[in-house]
Amino acid sequence: MATVMTAPRSFALWDRANAMVAEWKETRLRRAVYNRTLQELSLLNDRDLADIGISRYDIGAVSLQAAQLR
Repeated sequence: MATVMTAPRSFALWDRANAMVAEWKETRLRRAVYNRTLQELSLLNDRDLADIGISRYDIGAVSLQAAQLR
């Protein structure tokens, strides 16, 4: 009687796919935080922005920083 040898199942492809999906979800979450922060800060007037210590010029950088810290 001959024994049939099967190759061990490799989960490397499955693991990579899961990692890609997780990275995609994280990217979407960061992008949502960026967009929400940018939108909310853009709605403030210059005086309100000055009260929290940022200028209108800094809104993009602050939004980016908020998304990176998440």
